[in-house]
Amino acid sequence: MLSPRGLSTLAFSPDGSRPAAGDRTGRVALWDGDLRRRAAVLRNVLPAPLGDAPEAVSALALSPDGHTLAVGGDAGTIQLWDTTTQQPLGGPLPSPGEPIDSLALSPDSTSLYAGGGHGQACPGGRGAS
Repeated sequence: MLSPRGLSTLAFSPDGSRPAAGDRTGRVALWDGDLRRRAAVLRNVLPAPLGDAPEAVSALALSPDGHTLAVGGDAGTIQLWDTTTQQPLGGPLPSPGEPIDSLALSPDSTSLYAGGGHGQACPGGRGAS
């Protein structure tokens, strides 16, 4: 269960109906639109690091339809998830390896943009819907 003290980032679908919350232990909670019920908890959203501690979730972005979740980590990992099946969409996306501070999906969900301490990267026009 996510605790408020462990929360590291929040995201909402563009229409505000699908909130998501990430924490420092590598979990993401998906909520219903009125925040009364947790719809799911995605565990181990980022591939296991080489150390003992999981990679903290540092950025989230939901697609316009709410079916794709982009997750960024404090070690630079970026992973796409299907919120309906609660499964990853492929493997981690390439990044420079520095903490991911922000993520954004294009309005048509065909491009993902990631920002970090040294600017922004575009992992590609990989379809996110």
